[in-house]
Amino acid sequence: MEKKSPIIKNVVDTFRILDVLNEKEKAGIAFLSQQLDIPKTTIFRIIKTLEEVHVIKQLPDSDYTLDYRLSAYAKSAAKDNQLVEMATPFMNQLKDSYSETVNLGILHENQVVIVQTVEGEFYQLQASLVPMSPLYCSGMGKLFLSEYSEEELKHYFVDLKKRTVNTIVDYNEFLKNVEIIKEEGISVDDEEYEYGLSCYAVPIYDKEGKMICSMSVSGPSSRLYHKGIDKLKSELKEKGRALEEALQRNY
Repeated sequence: MEKKSPIIKNVVDTFRILDVLNEKEKAGIAFLSQQLDIPKTTIFRIIKTLEEVHVIKQLPDSDYTLDYRLSAYAKSAAKDNQLVEMATPFMNQLKDSYSETVNLGILHENQVVIVQTVEGEFYQLQASLVPMSPLYCSGMGKLFLSEYSEEELKHYFVDLKKRTVNTIVDYNEFLKNVEIIKEEGISVDDEEYEYGLSCYAVPIYDKEGKMICSMSVSGPSSRLYHKGIDKLKSELKEKGRALEEALQRNY
């Protein structure tokens, strides 16, 4: 008698669906079915189950995207991570100064993954944000991209879609942005990911000069402006340097 495999196919298919949503940001049932060669009825059942437990959500255009529950899993997985433990006090200091949300992000497969968040004042967009974002349209993501080689960047900047009118999708335009990032030591998402939302991010390097993470402050553009952008940038860079020094001593 043939031994039955312990692998549950629907669980495997579920993660294949999540991988596509992570890569594409959003997708519909027909696209997922064609992309993964899974019947639409199976896709539909898995999608509706994931939606019920807030792992994914449906958008107004009927496509699906990742939802907030994944953020809780990411934070739980990183709970004992030395990087998170060392960064959190500096993140709390920034949050106490500005009452805005502070994030710590790492690079994973051409995405920024948020591994720690210290939440500030609530804003409406906060509820719709997911714990992963593309590199080209986020403050932290552009920092990681600025470390890519010329060949890697040219390969990356192909068929990117604008999320807002400010989103940089052109290779040469991004190179100009990199010059500003290198000169100022800070990256700015000026409503490039979402209208009304801005983000300021600094890179954190290890002893060998490799960027290991990024720390950012984000919030409604108008609110950040009224609180003082120059002061925010200065303190973010100061806390970033302090975290970097601590990590280089002990990480």
